[in-house]
Amino acid sequence: MIRHFNRIVFGTGPAVTRIAKRGAKALKVAIAAAREVGGECELRGCNPRTVFVGAAKLMDAVRRSDGKLINVGSALMDWPQLVAF
Repeated sequence: MIRHFNRIVFGTGPAVTRIAKRGAKALKVAIAAAREVGGECELRGCNPRTVFVGAAKLMDAVRRSDGKLINVGSALMDWPQLVAF
């Protein structure tokens, strides 16, 4: 069966989904995606990077302040818990 669309969008991130929804009001829109819904930013890009960089900055600040502002002892990052988050 051949289907006809006015627009085809690639990906399922927030920006593409928003464009597809706006276009669908007046056009027939198809969405093509190789991966799960959510997009690069949420699942593999911006948001995970922000979490990891934020955790690294926090650990760096804590370790640099040891003996000056707080007594750290052995500050350890729970890597599996961070990745799960």
